[in-house]
Amino acid sequence: MTDFTFASLRPLALAAAVTSLLAGCATQRTMGQEGAPRDPVAVATSTRAPAASSQSFAGTIAAPPHAATALRSASVAPSIASSATPRGAQPDEVATASIAHAGTATTDDQGTAQAWFDAAPASPSPGDLRAVQVSYPTGRFEPAWLIESAREAHAIEAQLPEGSLRTQAKQAGQVDAFPADAFTALGPMPLNAGASAASGRVNVVVSDPVDPTIAYFGSDGGGVWKTTNCCSADTTWTVKTDLPEIASIAIGDITLDPNDHDTVYAGTGDLRFGSFSFGAAGLLKSTDAGETWSLLGLDVFNPFYGPSAGLGFPQYQAIGKVVVDPNNSSNLIVGTKTGLFLSYDAGLNWTGPCLTNSHTTQRQDTTGLIASTAGDSTVLLAAIGTRGSPTTVQPDLSQNGANGVYRGFMPTSGCPVGWTLLDDNWPANTGNGVAGATSNGRIEIAAAPTDSSVVYAQVSDTVLANGIVGVW
Repeated sequence: MTDFTFASLRPLALAAAVTSLLAGCATQRTMGQEGAPRDPVAVATSTRAPAASSQSFAGTIAAPPHAATALRSASVAPSIASSATPRGAQPDEVATASIAHAGTATTDDQGTAQAWFDAAPASPSPGDLRAVQVSYPTGRFEPAWLIESAREAHAIEAQLPEGSLRTQAKQAGQVDAFPADAFTALGPMPLNAGASAASGRVNVVVSDPVDPTIAYFGSDGGGVWKTTNCCSADTTWTVKTDLPEIASIAIGDITLDPNDHDTVYAGTGDLRFGSFSFGAAGLLKSTDAGETWSLLGLDVFNPFYGPSAGLGFPQYQAIGKVVVDPNNSSNLIVGTKTGLFLSYDAGLNWTGPCLTNSHTTQRQDTTGLIASTAGDSTVLLAAIGTRGSPTTVQPDLSQNGANGVYRGFMPTSGCPVGWTLLDDNWPANTGNGVAGATSNGRIEIAAAPTDSSVVYAQVSDTVLANGIVGVW
């Protein structure tokens, strides 16, 4: 068994070191609901009709007049390539996913369409802005329509526009080495210039442990990006998830399988406590270094966030952390707003939510996650780090009574049991189940790459203006 004792460290003196450590340990993370057996769902099935299976759609539906391209019978391939169609090529020549049509959506007379509308359940709730947008003007929406939209999108020739690449000429004697006392922008850069220029928040950066020229980053609303020529001022990036089948390109975390660096997982959703943050839409998996993707756990990792019911505004479920068991690549651990979910078959089936504590009245936002080896066992460290400062949209953010770092062990099935709260040298009342008992807010953790028994935790204050509580 690995024992952990935290020591409080001076935040300012260690800020640079911890920042570097967190970046260097980005590939060290691991985490993970049991259901009926099912196959990985292709990205083309990221939205589906309630009666459809995880692999295919069958039959016809009566659609309203404006939905002439409603769902047709279709079966989808296991993955979709992220590369664009080469100029001049026909879509059928390059598509790595196909939708075979066995029937056609039917549209009867106006009376039938009206009956269809009358029979459809009311949707969406008045406060759900995105749902209102996609269902305008009828207030009703059939998710299966997105399958046909995806097929039509793939049939459109796509490529970067012709043009010239603008680069800044080097001055005489200038070298590529980064300055020691300043940051160097690696891009991608905003397209819009001026004071309002912004390219979106980057939530995670991961470097390939085998090939240092390869790196990935995930953004709040821009998907997964990859570079193969890192790292210099000339580093270029390519987006890998601009696919119509992926319903959410908000990326909360990226991790590489520690036993196979070409296997990449990306968790969707944004667990950063912003109002109306993007929700989850499955766990993305690539086995070819980000070139193609499949979607896992669509029925588990979806936007629905039950605890927000009755709070006045919708909130959304999100994946905050993803880790792979270093002792067994079939074991996945995913941290969400409602605790942990584990898979023992590479994402086909899931167990959860699993809690690290008994404080069921408190939020269980997983903001830190580590899996490390201890002989034949796998040690799990999970940080529960609810922000602690409520807002009108998220009034339950004050429920930080479970906040703390917990240690458990990877089981062979089911949820981990016997979690231990690691509160030595932490503020009194840490993790005691009482909201507001401490000022511990969001918690991030990282293990030293040379010794996984050395772990750092950085804790933000529940009063945002106060910055961080400290580093342990």
